[in-house]
Amino acid sequence: ASIPPVYKNIYGFNDFQIGLSYLTGGFGTVAGGYANGKLMDWNYKMTARQIGHTIDKVSGDDLNHFPIERARARGSWYILAIYLCALAGYGWAINYHAHVSIPLILQFVLAAICTAFQQTFNALLVDISRGARALPLLRGTSRAVHFRLLPWRSCSRWLTGWGEAGTLLC
Repeated sequence: ASIPPVYKNIYGFNDFQIGLSYLTGGFGTVAGGYANGKLMDWNYKMTARQIGHTIDKVSGDDLNHFPIERARARGSWYILAIYLCALAGYGWAINYHAHVSIPLILQFVLAAICTAFQQTFNALLVDISRGARALPLLRGTSRAVHFRLLPWRSCSRWLTGWGEAGTLLC
């Protein structure tokens, strides 16, 4: 929602150039999805190796005895830190009228990381709810996820609260 006014008022883009500026987010989404798929596979293999679990590619793994939450959420704090830094950098670049390439690059990074987070935790929802694969995605959560991911939910509520407070103060 901020792209048209930012690029029109600050950088003097015309409508065609504003339309092209959306491509960075689109490419970021594609790149983030691809890279995160590889990262999720690697995290799964590393978690399996740490606990001495053999991966069964033919019939699939029994996730009842596998720490799937740890495998999926592994490294998420680092990705969240990068996302927050990129978001702050985007705000800084817009506020100080930095060269147009900086917000465009940061749009790419933000789209990639946002896609990675969504893909990771949607996969976790599906992994936890093996019997009804689409249902947790439709609901957005399930009882199993509610209890297993309670620390993540508390963190997201805390961050959302700070974000809302910062918005109200500005």
